[in-house]
Amino acid sequence: MQRRIARWASPAVVLGLAAREPDRWPGKARLIGHARELALTVPALEGVECTFDTAGRDAEVLARELLAAMRAKGLAPSARSA
Repeated sequence: MQRRIARWASPAVVLGLAAREPDRWPGKARLIGHARELALTVPALEGVECTFDTAGRDAEVLARELLAAMRAKGLAPSARSA
């Protein structure tokens, strides 16, 4: 089985999207519905070993955490060999 690490949108991010975008926006309801489904299913996908919720996170801090997780899973070279 292929191992994966996924970025996902938490239910809070979905609510923020629903509040931020105007109701007249074409496709908003479909997008919100799909985002709600993904918020629940992505963390449970087979082969996903860890997930990262990026809501409100500093990009550089998140990137370091992601790289550390990938190194711990053998999905990225160690700091010494990089």
